[in-house]
Amino acid sequence: MVNDARASIFNRLKHARRTFDHLGWWRLEDWSASLLWTFCDERAALLVVPLDLSPEVPLEHSRSHVAWVRWAGVADGASATPCVQAMFAEAEARLAMQGIRELWCVVRASDWLGAYLSERAYSSTDRLFTYEVRLQERPKRQEHRLGNVFIRRATAEDLAAICRLDELCFDAPWHYPLALMRVMHARCFLMTVAACAGQIIGYACSQIHLRAGHVVRLAVHPEARRHGIGTALLCDQLYQLAQAGARTISLNTQASNKVAQQLYQRLGFRRLSEEARVLRKSLDQGT
Repeated sequence: MVNDARASIFNRLKHARRTFDHLGWWRLEDWSASLLWTFCDERAALLVVPLDLSPEVPLEHSRSHVAWVRWAGVADGASATPCVQAMFAEAEARLAMQGIRELWCVVRASDWLGAYLSERAYSSTDRLFTYEVRLQERPKRQEHRLGNVFIRRATAEDLAAICRLDELCFDAPWHYPLALMRVMHARCFLMTVAACAGQIIGYACSQIHLRAGHVVRLAVHPEARRHGIGTALLCDQLYQLAQAGARTISLNTQASNKVAQQLYQRLGFRRLSEEARVLRKSLDQGT
């Protein structure tokens, strides 16, 4: 499909009522020329991306066994069921032939795509909770005694080490590979690291839009936990977001992560009622 035709399709679909966006730090235009798209004529489009790929890298270069549903859209007036079923069947088969074994997706109750994924045997593996704190006044900078650990702003030279730490701290589907980490570092409000003796043992990252801040990532090396490092990283993010004008700050965590939830509640976060389902489908033959 030539670029002009694609541009016309994307321009129509991005304003449609039925769109699903899980691009995260990516933007739709970043992926416009990617070969990972699946189309249903000009009525619908689907983007599924192996975890380790960036927009300019073809599918055959992937070494990951996990892919995510990143974007989907169906034009107004088109029948969603045949489009979605055809696109997912084609995309899943293509991924399976490449050796991708799992396809993941996060959907909220309001997401139209969720019902179609259930029909295609996507099963719920976890839930994501959203926590939020409302700032009545700008918090004061808190001093945390961390011994020889100090917090500083992350640089581009830190990203490879941050990726290695990320792999230690999160399960495989949730890893941030280097390609995505670079985009996050370039587009975020603030990325910080906790360093000790020249080693990065924790990091945090946030974004801000108008007066709403969001802490996207918080991780501490498993062997350095329970020493206040996560608390210090998070409090520093809250302070910096507040200084930039944020009046509400949110973050997400898995329902199974009880330790993180206790930290957030201790710092004044409250859990919002809406939650998201984490869906997974095995693409292994016969599974």
